[in-house]
Amino acid sequence: EIGVRLVGSEMCIRDSTILGGFNGTETLITDRDWKNNTTILSGDIGTENTITDNSYHVISNTNINRSAVLDGFTIEKGNAENNGGGGMYNNSSTSNSVVTSPTIYNCTFQNNKGFRGGAVFNDATRGSTGPYFENCIFQNNTASSGGGAIYQYSDESASSADIELVSSQFLNNITSSSGGGAIYLRADNSGTSSTHAGISNSVFLDNSAPNTNGSGGAIYFLNFSNSSTTLTITNSTFTQNAANLAGDAIYGVKTVENQGMAHANIYNSIFWKNTSSDSREISFVVTSNDNPTYATATLYNSIYDDNNNNSSLTLSSGISDGGGNNDGNGFPSANIFVNDYKLGNYTCHPAIDSGDNFAPNLNLSNTDVQGDTRIINGTVDMGAVEAQNFTAYTCLLYTSDAAD
Repeated sequence: EIGVRLVGSEMCIRDSTILGGFNGTETLITDRDWKNNTTILSGDIGTENTITDNSYHVISNTNINRSAVLDGFTIEKGNAENNGGGGMYNNSSTSNSVVTSPTIYNCTFQNNKGFRGGAVFNDATRGSTGPYFENCIFQNNTASSGGGAIYQYSDESASSADIELVSSQFLNNITSSSGGGAIYLRADNSGTSSTHAGISNSVFLDNSAPNTNGSGGAIYFLNFSNSSTTLTITNSTFTQNAANLAGDAIYGVKTVENQGMAHANIYNSIFWKNTSSDSREISFVVTSNDNPTYATATLYNSIYDDNNNNSSLTLSSGISDGGGNNDGNGFPSANIFVNDYKLGNYTCHPAIDSGDNFAPNLNLSNTDVQGDTRIINGTVDMGAVEAQNFTAYTCLLYTSDAAD
């Protein structure tokens, strides 16, 4: 239930399917329209539009599996200022045996606040979390300690935190601390804990980390000691995200050399016109002599805006070129997008028919982030949006296998 402002009094998904999107006239579940019949779960339980007396968490889950489904809701105005996950708290902090892994479809998380994760906090301090989100929107959420939309954390040796994000949008989320305008991933140092995020067919637009030390306009990930933090990103678009210090779109930290792992594998994705002081789309903490021995990434079949107009692709320190990448130079327009993140229907486009059909997690959805057919002309496009009704053209682009 949604009740008074006490921890544990919020709604919980419990081994059932909860559906929104009805107007009361339907005779079949398939008649519902969650887009037009907005069903709101709100934390605004006290004085209206006064966030200080709102529910800590609109939804609080513990010890549930993927059979617990939430589908077709707007979750808003939770305020977990002392913990995290104003919209949803997935709690596996009490025991090593607790697993909390709900399934979320067609939901919007908006205007939530939290200490860790404005919208969602996946807390695997001792147990495991593994939520699945598909076709969800995270917008206008804020966090004071990382992850404007989502914060994911694991700690003890037996703990693991995993999240799958498919065909989802992260829009205008913000953190006022060290980083992760949209997402913050952390595996801590109490043992060999692990945290992983799988992201596919998703958009990151206008997220920010404006603090003095703010890094990772969209995503911040780090590990401690022997723990492991990894990302797999496929067919996703990062644009107009901003960090004050470093990592226009993504920032990684590996705290101890030769221990643990902090690594991202990125496929068929687009990094374009994100900004930070170091002017690197993806950036990492490195040693004092700029030797990339800490966090790393490998980039495959992707567009990486290297902020120069020369005839070669220049990748940031710590990024390995897996092949098939380009920097968008040679494209006849100043912007590869129209309407923020949709591919322009130009005669020469660096993203169209340039991806890899065998990239990991590409098969999780048959459609792009807009719900259109995912593969046209036989080869997948780069990014979250597939150009429709487009005739392929040959285009000269600057590519390189060298990283500096």
